Amino acid sequence: MDAAVTTVLLLVFIAISTNTMMSSNYFATAIFAYSKPNQVNYDITEGLDIYNIPLKKVHVGDIDIAYKTFGKGNNTIILINGAGENMNFWDPHFLKVLSANNSVIVFDSRGIGNTTLGNKPFTISQFANDTAGLLDALKINKKVDVLGFSLGSLTAQELTLGHPDKVNKLILYASSCGGKQATPPTLAILKDFAILGNPEIQKKMSYVQNVRVQGDLLFPKKWIQENPNYVENLPKPGELINPVILKRQAFNAFPSFIQTGSCNLIGTIKAPTLVIVGTEDASIPVPNSLVLAEGIPGAWLVQIHGGGHGALWQYPDEFGRVLQTFLITTTYTSR
Repeated sequence: MDAAVTTVLLLVFIAISTNTMMSSNYFATAIFAYSKPNQVNYDITEGLDIYNIPLKKVHVGDIDIAYKTFGKGNNTIILINGAGENMNFWDPHFLKVLSANNSVIVFDSRGIGNTTLGNKPFTISQFANDTAGLLDALKINKKVDVLGFSLGSLTAQELTLGHPDKVNKLILYASSCGGKQATPPTLAILKDFAILGNPEIQKKMSYVQNVRVQGDLLFPKKWIQENPNYVENLPKPGELINPVILKRQAFNAFPSFIQTGSCNLIGTIKAPTLVIVGTEDASIPVPNSLVLAEGIPGAWLVQIHGGGHGALWQYPDEFGRVLQTFLITTTYTSR
């Protein structure tokens, strides 16, 4: 076991023994990223080339879902994208780390990329049903691990609550359970979302301009200043975000979930859960993850120092090691 993983385990055990950031129903600890803020590994050739993995489709309910599978191992993990992102957007270094010991499923959500729009409403509950339907269509009869990012983390919560027979372990990255306890994004973040969700503005923007707006949502200003060429080095999503679909996701499904919330339900989650967030996340601020970690029995809480909403893309190797440590050291137990 390498030093980084050992450090993660040690800090978790210290949290348990010293009651650091503990309540009566969970243990948690702040674990910081191991890279210096300006030390970024962007050599895409060393990552997994997601574009060369064959795309497949399967019919689920009223839509055809596009997906890819790769990796090795008896354990299966499904990744649920953030708002507007297609399956190719995941960091290639992270995918390489994760697929070394896991069979990985990535897919395009309803109306995104190569998945059809269908005729059902855009709700978090519907997205969860789409995901459950995908697993059924792929004839995966055992429980799988689920990683949801941002909007996808809301889907992951709903999948776990509504289809507990599908979920083995749960990873909520940059997440919230909404409700009155939710800490909202900054006004600047809301303005950026409005830009990305406006078709008329999008028509006038170049690819680089579009991705720079996405960068403002994903990364802290200080990190962007220290990494001015990040736009050219980020994994390409393959196409610009569809503003009409993003608007339906981020301005319909997301607010509806946040308004009602799942905070009063997450205490019933039995799956081992990792809550992970960047300390500088302005899109879904850190206090939201603290509420989740307090509410889900036995949840781990990991904070990536200097990480923004896109901490996974800032520190993909470290993020992958934390995730692997969680997957290896936790066991599903019925409570």
